[in-house]
Order: sequence, then C-alpha cells, then structure tokens
Amino acid sequence: MKLKLAFLTLFFFAACSPYGSGSLDNQNPLININTIRANLQLLSSDELEGREAGTRGEKLAAMYLASQLRQYGVKPFAYSNSRDGVDSLNYFMEFEATKISILPASYIMIYDSLSKKETPMTYGQYFVNFHDQLVNCNIQAPVVFAGFGITAPEYNYDDYAELNVKGKIVIALDGEPQTDDENYFDGEIQSTYSSAQFYKRHRAKELGAKAFIVLAYDGLRSKWDDYIDYFRTSKMVFNGEYFNADDPERLPFFYANNKFFENLLTGSEHSYDSIRSLVSEKKDPPRFDIKYVNFKLRMDTKATSTKAMNVVGIIEGRDDKLKNEFVAIGAHFDHLGTNDSGVVFNGADDDGSGTVAVLEVARAFSRSHDNKRSILIVFHGAEEKGLLGSEYLTSESTAKPFQLSQIVSQINIDMVGRESADSIYVIGSGRLSSELKTLNENINRKLKLFTFDYTFDADDDPNRYYYRSDHYNYARFGIPVVFFFDGMTTDYHKSTDDIEKINFPKIEKTATLVYNLAQKIANQKKRLKVDGK
Repeated sequence: MKLKLAFLTLFFFAACSPYGSGSLDNQNPLININTIRANLQLLSSDELEGREAGTRGEKLAAMYLASQLRQYGVKPFAYSNSRDGVDSLNYFMEFEATKISILPASYIMIYDSLSKKETPMTYGQYFVNFHDQLVNCNIQAPVVFAGFGITAPEYNYDDYAELNVKGKIVIALDGEPQTDDENYFDGEIQSTYSSAQFYKRHRAKELGAKAFIVLAYDGLRSKWDDYIDYFRTSKMVFNGEYFNADDPERLPFFYANNKFFENLLTGSEHSYDSIRSLVSEKKDPPRFDIKYVNFKLRMDTKATSTKAMNVVGIIEGRDDKLKNEFVAIGAHFDHLGTNDSGVVFNGADDDGSGTVAVLEVARAFSRSHDNKRSILIVFHGAEEKGLLGSEYLTSESTAKPFQLSQIVSQINIDMVGRESADSIYVIGSGRLSSELKTLNENINRKLKLFTFDYTFDADDDPNRYYYRSDHYNYARFGIPVVFFFDGMTTDYHKSTDDIEKINFPKIEKTATLVYNLAQKIANQKKRLKVDGK
C-alpha cells in the first residue's frame, strides 16, 4: 500500500510540473523538451531514492516508466507468469538475483614491526574488487612484492623465480614488461599475461599465496575518486551464479591504488616511485620480501536474495511482414541508490537523461506510427551492477515474447545530458555494420544536430566504454549497435549528478536524432548489413 501511495504521489507531482516550450519544435514537433524535463524531474528526485536495483526506488521508477508507456499507447512486451502457469504480457521483466553488501569491518592494516606503526587502509578508499571476486577472509601474513606477478617460460621470464610466496600476501604491478621487440610479450600489445583477473591471481594461488593485490589498471586508477561510492554500494549477481564467499578455495583478490602502494613501500628498500620509474624505462621491476611488514586483511560480506527488473514495451510496426523485426531502443534506469549516510545519488545524467530520451522517442513513435518494423522499447535494470538487465534480456534461456534474431539493431542512450549541446560521443556504430554508421552520420548531417566525436570508439581506448554499457550484450550476439554518450566525468557516480546541471537541449537533440535514426532503420526494405566483427 505504501509503495502504491508513493507512486501515485510522484505521478501527480510529475503531471503537474509546468515548463516552457521546446527549442526544436520546428525541426521535429514530435519531440518535446517539456515532457523530457518533467519526466527527469521525477526520475531524478530524492523520492526515488537513487533507483538502485533491487530496491523500493527501482520499483517506483519501473512503475512510473510503465505508466508512461501505457499512457503513450506503448504495449507491454515481457512475460509475467500468472498463477495458472500461463505466460501473459506485462511491462516488467523480473529476474532473481543475489545482493552482496560489503560490511564496514572490511579493511587492511599494515603493521611495521620496526617502527611499531599501524596504517589502516579502508575498503573503497585504498583497495576494491568486483562482484565475482568477493570473498570473506581474515588473514594475517607477511608481504612479498612480485614485480608483474608473471611466469612466462617462452620468454624466459619469471617474477617468482627467486621468491617464496607460500603463506604470504602477494603484491604486484598491473600489466606486463613493455618492450619494442614485438616477439617479446607481443611488444607494446598486452598479452594474456597482463590480466590480473584471468592470469595473475591464478598464478599466485598456484604458488600458495594467501591473497593477491594488484595495482589497479590505468582506467580505474586515474578515476579512483569517482568510483569510491560505486565500489561501496552493494554488488549483484544472478541467482545460480552466486559463489560461496566462505569457500576456502577462493583466493582473496583486490585492486589497489597509488596511495596504497606508496604507504606499503614507505621505508622499504624500493620506493613506489623508483619502481614505476624502472617500468617506464622498460626495465624489469625488483622482486623482494617487504621486510618488517605484516598485513592484516579482513573482508566481510552479506548476501541476500532480491529481484530486479527491465521494463519492456513495443510499438507494433505497420507492415504485416516487417513488424516481426524489431529496432531496439534502450537506456538503463537504475543508479546507485544511497550511501551509508543516507545521501541520495539521483543519477540525473547517469542514466536519467537516457531514460527520458527513450521515453520521449517512444512517445513520438506512438504518435507518428511511422515504423514498418516494430520498435522495442527497453529500460534496462541493474546496469550499474554489471549490465545484468541487458544480459538477462539477451540470454537464450530467458522466456520472452520474441527471439534475439528478430532484433535488427540496438540504439543505446547512456548519459546524454551534460557537456556541450553541439557535440556527442558516438561509440560502436561501425563495429558491426558500416551501413549503420553511414545512416547515423547522414541523418545527423541532414538535421544539423551534433558534431560527432569518435574518440572513445577507438580499439585502444583505455576507458573501454564499448564494453561498459548495455548495448554490448546485444553486440556480442552480432546485433549492430550504436551508443550515444556525453563523456561527463565531473559528477560521474557522485551525489552531485543532479537535475540542476542537466543540459536539456542536448537530451532533446539526442532524442530527435535517435527517433530519426530508428525510423530510417525501421522503414528500410532490408535489414542492416552486418559486415564487421
């Protein structure tokens, strides 16, 4: 009853919001900045409690999105199991998950037996890990620095050759030896040995280490402060994929920042700066026991069952044959919730901006009916927990009223409400279909909306944005995708990502571009040609 009352209050609040006229009405009267602004005012309000997956705030947001789709005439297009076991159509595609919380008792204590000094290192501020790396532990052990933490016999390279790491905590650098010789560790290209996740931690475990801590990779290390609150929020995995955090076979594994390494190596025979200097000169790092230093490492987690959801609707195509093919348009509607102090992370840009843009595109198509193929509207849930909502939707085992093969393209809008209104980052448009990239550029040129920036689309982009939003779960099945992004970093994953900073004309222009692009794809005689990898 309380949830329904809260929803009705919020819906009335949004419906009564007064705003001025749009700025692009002459260009596309179907896209209206008034509606965009009113929808975002509600979705980014404190009343939705940060929209964290598996919480009351997420449910309120999902109910609001479904009510708007219903009001626009967008039909529900997800399965909901009824009591008699018969699947019926619903807006909510729910999935069960396990929520994993990091408890405040998680920390590392560095004890220097020479100076008798204790240096506490709190989780989030100095070291972190991801959802599939969580493990409960309470370890006290000496520490060893193992260079890059690599054994590569084919290159006659072994960081562990003169080290005994059994029963110790292993510390290592990120990456691998850098060289101009393309036949040695693949030259400047990172080999599989560089992966802490898939190689280094397993090598440390083979040698009997009690825990493994690696210097975080550049993309994480350079934006550490932006990620602190994200790492402190609860993690989430699908039910059935949850591991036993008390499993003695799981090696505790963490990423650490520069400050961690500086504190650890203070007073040792090799300083952190001197080690980094050697590496930058393409010289081998030292390997040594860190004398007089002991670690106390404690990690405590709590697992609870929960549910998260996607919100799915469809605008049926007007061509009897082509309507069985879909142009998918999506954004993630979840965010980070609240922190331990009760501060709300409203996520106005991330991804309230994309969510309201998709809502407006749905409203436009429901009014124009100018689509031969059907338009699949998807508000993905649990994106902030590891793209779980889009992974669930695209899974072959998920019951749904359509097949993945029916989707001809997916357009993803994730953060489009900040920075200049005249430019936007475009990611992935030509990776699987050069035709999609050409269409996108031609439509943008015709409408004179943006300057496209492809910086983050480069294969060697250290941010790896192509792999970090929901479109990727479509792309990995060969579906052509395009991802629109504003590149905002100032308030990324911070409580300051609020509506007061939103650039509404940019959202309006993005919605206009997406509507016209989706319309073009929906009305072509043939599906987009897939000619990429």
